Amino acid sequence: IIMVKIENEYLELSVLDHGAELCSIFDKRNQREMMWKKDETYWNRYSPILFPNVGKTFQNVMKINGTLYPTKQHGFARDCVFTLLQHSDNTIQYSLKASEDTKKIYPYLFELILGYELIDEKIVVSYEVMNHGDEEMYYTIGAHPAFAIPFDGADGENLKYHTYSLLFKGKEELQYLLADPETGCALKNLHSMKLENECYTLSEDTFVHGARIFDHQIEEVTIIRPDKKPLLTLRSPGFPSYGIWSVPGAPFLCLEPWMGRCDDVGFQAELREKPMVCSLPPYKTDKFYYEIICHNE
Repeated sequence: IIMVKIENEYLELSVLDHGAELCSIFDKRNQREMMWKKDETYWNRYSPILFPNVGKTFQNVMKINGTLYPTKQHGFARDCVFTLLQHSDNTIQYSLKASEDTKKIYPYLFELILGYELIDEKIVVSYEVMNHGDEEMYYTIGAHPAFAIPFDGADGENLKYHTYSLLFKGKEELQYLLADPETGCALKNLHSMKLENECYTLSEDTFVHGARIFDHQIEEVTIIRPDKKPLLTLRSPGFPSYGIWSVPGAPFLCLEPWMGRCDDVGFQAELREKPMVCSLPPYKTDKFYYEIICHNE
């Protein structure tokens, strides 16, 4: 596995060619690592790219033009080796193209370009999805970065989730779905998440039922530290869905902007009929980006 780094006066970024996965955001001003350090006990990823499906599909298949294709949770891109296209002082760009192997499980002639750019204390993560084929292409795509909580590596009380909160600007209440434990797909029941002064305080049992899935509500989340100062903001304009997840007891929090999401329980229609699926005409390109802003002390 090859790792590539870029840095400026604020941050140093490290990215792996395996999955084009962001594995480190080192805040030079405050001498702290912002990404979690990966521990197989809890979860074996840092920040996987989710493509061509976000989450689980119902019965682990996608129906495309009448054919059922097998799927893995979050797709296959996260397990592929990407090709480095560009590496400069402040940008990295990787590419993944359709192959004979990918066509067996996803028939489209896609190319995925994943970019990282440092602009002061901000990281811009960009996706370019290209359709090199002559038929309409359908997909979902998303991010899954895991941020270190506690950020300073302290132990004891600081490991407790209840010392951190999430800020949702302009919101009083959010509604979320949960995934069915058996199928991994979204259940219909909406749950209420009440906010106090636009904030939600995390607790040890926030994620006992898994990820919280939000549709059409979130485009910006800020992690608030125990001293009430902002630690990190993730901004994702135009992404319709969002996941927030951790493993109970694990020292990380995932903020996940998604263009589309897991299937609803029972969904067996064509992929093109899936709610919030992205559709891309022949020989066209979709472009999306999200930003991670690391706040100073």
